[in-house]
Amino acid sequence: MRHGKKFKKLGRPASHRRAMLRNMVTSLFEHHSIKTTVPKAKEAQKFAERLVRYAIAGTLADKRRIISYLKNKEVAHELIRIGQDKFADRPAGGYTAIYHLAPRKGDGAEMVLLKFLTEPKEKPKKKKKKRKIMPHDVIETVETTKQSPVLYKEKVEPEPVEETETEQEIAPTEEPAETIDVEASPTENEETEEETNPQTEIEEEISVSAEDSGKTASESDDAAQESADAEKDEEVSDEKKADEEN
Repeated sequence: MRHGKKFKKLGRPASHRRAMLRNMVTSLFEHHSIKTTVPKAKEAQKFAERLVRYAIAGTLADKRRIISYLKNKEVAHELIRIGQDKFADRPAGGYTAIYHLAPRKGDGAEMVLLKFLTEPKEKPKKKKKKRKIMPHDVIETVETTKQSPVLYKEKVEPEPVEETETEQEIAPTEEPAETIDVEASPTENEETEEETNPQTEIEEEISVSAEDSGKTASESDDAAQESADAEKDEEVSDEKKADEEN
């Protein structure tokens, strides 16, 4: 029973398997890519990722682990240098990648390319799926445009009118068109005042009507006094006649 044993034997004894994986990881860091089968690549990928994390940490114990595991000391020192320079900003992993290849001739085993990524892997851009326009969508858009056409109108603000340089230069030099002469005749001044002041005409009409009403009232008073005097004279004359007769 293989309880708790998550590694693969790869059809080899333990010593042979460890030596094979050490050689594979050393050649991976030396040549930056190796071609092998899928199970071997997955097992070698685990050890390669762990060694890169040791290189990022950069402690003395981690450096000794790298040198003791790899078969080539130059490759080990190169890994330590690359880990501190290029992988310090990438602590989350993803230092290696597996690319599938054509099957191997003879037994048809599935082959892959195990690659050491010194630079971060570029993620493919997702293409946006275009939504298909259905007939009911077109009907809804037409109805909305008919119901609320105001929403689709843009407010156009009037642009401020700027005075040109020529108008600003000419404006102070122009002479006033209408001037009132002080020596003009009184009739001309009166005509201009009447034309310009319509309130004066109304006031004059009111004053004339008031004078006419005053005249008529005085004339009526004089006529009443005359009639009253004539009646008194007639009464006096009648009394004199009556005295004479007596």
